[in-house]
Amino acid sequence: ALLSRIEERQRTIDRAFDIIHNGPLQNLNNIIRNLSDAKYPQEKLLSELKRLNREIRDIGEYLKNETMTEEYSFYFGNGVKLDLRVPVYRLFYEIYTITLERNFPGFETLKIKVRSFQTFDDSDLSIELKRRLCHFFEEALSNVGKHAEQATYLRATGTCEQNYYVLRIVDNGSGFYSSIQGEGTKQAYNLSADLRGGEFRRKFLASQGCLCELRWLTKS
Repeated sequence: ALLSRIEERQRTIDRAFDIIHNGPLQNLNNIIRNLSDAKYPQEKLLSELKRLNREIRDIGEYLKNETMTEEYSFYFGNGVKLDLRVPVYRLFYEIYTITLERNFPGFETLKIKVRSFQTFDDSDLSIELKRRLCHFFEEALSNVGKHAEQATYLRATGTCEQNYYVLRIVDNGSGFYSSIQGEGTKQAYNLSADLRGGEFRRKFLASQGCLCELRWLTKS
């Protein structure tokens, strides 16, 4: 019983970190970047700070009120929660739509946006793995918004290839992605290790842009 409580506490801590990392920290980094631009409108900056303040408060309320009923929820920020009991491919559609509404520079220049997620049997995925897949996808899209400078093209797809499900995010931005393994990259590798046959890779394209890919074996 003690071990179970310790494991549950650790899961709660990990979940809280993921929510903060993929939400307020992403938006804070964007605000810091905008601060360096002397021409950035002050009223827009103030609006972003107010939104960040509200987002942090919402997360605080969510964590204080978290009960067993939240076990099946994926908290998206701004009070948005997704039901993890629905198929993963449907969650990917919702995450794509909501994430691209964020005020990130890489999203503002997009001209072509492609999204397509094939259905597959995800009954062997635990609720916690589904939650982590949602965090991974949100993080990958947010990275495009933060780093893919002057990107005009974004393609996010989930395809069934032989016995694998392959989630790909491709952009054509000219931004710089650090070679240092950040927290999001560590989470991606940890997730791939916990998925059956999981593999994660990030590749910088010779032409321009970046490919982020996660694949895992699906239920046969």
